[in-house]
Parts: sequence; C-alpha cells; structure tokens
Amino acid sequence: MAEYMLNIPENSTEFNYDGSSVLVHVKQLRKCAKQIGKGYFGEVYSFTIDDPCVIHMAVKNTSILYICMELMATSVATFYQAMHQLPELPPDKLELFVRRCAYNVTRGLDYLKSKNIVHRDIKPVNILINKNGEVKLCDFGICGNLSDTELDFDDFVGTAMYLPPKPEKCAIQDDMWALGITLIEIIEGKHPFDSYKSDGVDPITATWEPKVPTTVSNDARAFILQLLKKEANERPRSYMDIIKHSFICNMTAIPSSDEIDFIRHVINETNK
Repeated sequence: MAEYMLNIPENSTEFNYDGSSVLVHVKQLRKCAKQIGKGYFGEVYSFTIDDPCVIHMAVKNTSILYICMELMATSVATFYQAMHQLPELPPDKLELFVRRCAYNVTRGLDYLKSKNIVHRDIKPVNILINKNGEVKLCDFGICGNLSDTELDFDDFVGTAMYLPPKPEKCAIQDDMWALGITLIEIIEGKHPFDSYKSDGVDPITATWEPKVPTTVSNDARAFILQLLKKEANERPRSYMDIIKHSFICNMTAIPSSDEIDFIRHVINETNK
C-alpha cells in the first residue's frame, strides 16, 4: 500500500475566505457546539468565527484531524423532500432544479476525474446546496485514486441502493449510474426502489427496468436513461460526453435570479 505524507499544521491554520486571510486555532474548533452530521469517518459540526468578520463553516472532526469546510444550507436529500411538500410544484421549476443538479454534479465529477479520482458514493445526502443555488459534492471518504495501481479495489464500496447491476471496482461509469438514480429520486421525491419488489436473491437492479417519470421533458428522460444503461460500456465514456448533452449543455455556472429565488424558498421551508 502506498504511503502518503502530508504537511498538516498542528495547532492552527490559515485559509482564504472571500478574499480575506482567516486564522483558525485548534482550541477554537474544540468549542464547536452543534453537531450537524455523523458518519463512519467522523463527526461534522457547525462553527462560527467572529474575528475579524463573522464566518460560518462546517468542521469535520476525525478525532485526530480537523477539516474546515464551507457550511452549506442543506443536502439535496432534505431539499427535495421539502420541495415535494410545497402546495404547488411547477414542472418547470422541478426540471430546472434537476438540470442544476445534473450539471453541477457532473462538473464536479469531471473535476475529480481530472485529478484521477472517482467519488464512489454519489447520492442525494452527499450533494449539498446553498442559498446562492450552488450545488456541490461532499463526503470524499471512500474516493479512489485512479492513478495509484497499489491501491486495493478488491472490495466494492458505496451505498448498495445506488450501485449498478454490475459494479466495477473503481470506474466513473458507476458514479454515472448513481447520478441517474439520484436524479430520478429528486423527480419522484423518493428512491425509485422504495416500492419495488425483489426476489431477495439477486440485487434489485438485476430485474429493475429504469423508468423516468413523465413529469419531466423527453430531453430530461433521455439524459437520465443514458446514465442507467445496465452495461457499463453503454453509458457515456466521459463526463464531457454528458456535459455536451442537450439537457444541460446550455446551463451556466451562475444560477439565474429566478432559480435562486426558488431554491431559497425551498431552503426556507426546510428550516420550518
């Protein structure tokens, strides 16, 4: 197994926030009050620094390492649940949000691929969103480095409900499948396997036939179905192939004001 040596500061660190340099001391991080998440690799807390300016951040504590990150408003899992509870959900708003998630997640995965990294755990709870309409990936605990031949990929990792019928040990096409499942989940307001019957022997995906709800356009359905081909070699060969699809090729990095207004409205609903 390869060894990785990192130069990690022990007592304090300095990072850039909105053009300003911010100093964070480990003693400050030990005062984190509100836990906002917990998983196999550690706990996540919300934290506020008020000197020289007020900064809200997320801090992951692995018991031996503190990782400071941007504090986002909520996960896409929580967001879509609140979105489907709205008295009225205009189809165009739903489709635009699906496009936003598809575009931003694909761009994020393409960036990881450029660094020879595969995420391996794409799902709504690992996709975050803020009030500026920015959608970002999180939870890189089981990422694989595609350029390191010494890494052991004998075990399939990820969340079972988002794994394709024939998982690869470490392939971007598995993340594509997981994105397809995620997008259907956003559209339906629940995981597509929630009410699906299995024989209990073979994985659900062995007999499940991908279907995209008609509440979205033909373009959206075609986009998602390309990600859910049962054979990995039939899915797109690269993330750029996905980005060039007509469903998201005209998306901009910065959301429109109407898009932001809708996202903020739903986020406010999650806080009630």
